[in-house]
Amino acid sequence: MAKLKDSTGRHWELSIPNFATVAKLRQTTGLDLNKIGNGEVFDVFFCDAEALIKAVWTLLEKRSEDTYDAFIEVIDAETLDAIRKAAIEAILDFFHQSRSATLKSRVAEMIGKLGDLSGSSNSASSLPASSA
Repeated sequence: MAKLKDSTGRHWELSIPNFATVAKLRQTTGLDLNKIGNGEVFDVFFCDAEALIKAVWTLLEKRSEDTYDAFIEVIDAETLDAIRKAAIEAILDFFHQSRSATLKSRVAEMIGKLGDLSGSSNSASSLPASSA
């Protein structure tokens, strides 16, 4: 299970337990994990912070006493990075190991593109290890 910490120090656990959750993500946010190989999912993760946060909230809301508005109040830049990493880890954990290598390759490619755009030296070595 992927874990993250928000700006107040509160810890959250993030997981995709079943395909019903995949369907809920698609219905509530438009994020379709069934099409993960085409890059759209990772485009959202790296280019549309609001959509990413809404998707993560969809995964967390049943286990939280907070509202969406309260949740986004505790998201700063560091928390956003933690959300991004936890979401990627949750996806890698959900899909079979055979797909995890392909997905990790795609994530590494997106991180490389981000590094090129920002001039930073992000690397694939910062990817979470998959337990799948």
